[in-house]
Amino acid sequence: MRDENQLHAAVVELVALDDAEIKYSTVQNWYPGLSEGKGGIYELGGPDVRSFRELMEAMLKVIERRRPILPIPVPLGHVMGFGFELLNKVTLGLVEPQVTRDQVKNLAVDNVASGSFPGLSDLGITPTALEAVLPEYLWRFRPSGQYAEIKNSAKKLKGRDL
Repeated sequence: MRDENQLHAAVVELVALDDAEIKYSTVQNWYPGLSEGKGGIYELGGPDVRSFRELMEAMLKVIERRRPILPIPVPLGHVMGFGFELLNKVTLGLVEPQVTRDQVKNLAVDNVASGSFPGLSDLGITPTALEAVLPEYLWRFRPSGQYAEIKNSAKKLKGRDL
């Protein structure tokens, strides 16, 4: 049973049914579980540790887009978050905030599995590298969506004499 007085984070529940595969997630909580080994914290993370910039660069490469990645100091991010939240309230929700103060607060803290708690290997799961799954999730954000590979292939054929 969980002790209601313990500090705990928002919980994300991952349910793996028979023959299911969990690809890439990070979940953290501070509940240690019962002494008989039931419940508790599982830190689930991929095999690599990446900076936010590296994640954005990988994402941009997969979706075949070029965008500047600008480092923004946390205090400026809080000001931006406040401004966007205020704009959202003034427009009665017509303008969605591009970033919120809570998002800035989350981005300011590393989100890396510590290794102090059971992880994927304890569940019998081998983590999958980001490069193996990212194209599968992001293909729809390419300029030509699902047809990007076909379009690139056609360009190569067009350049050849047949």
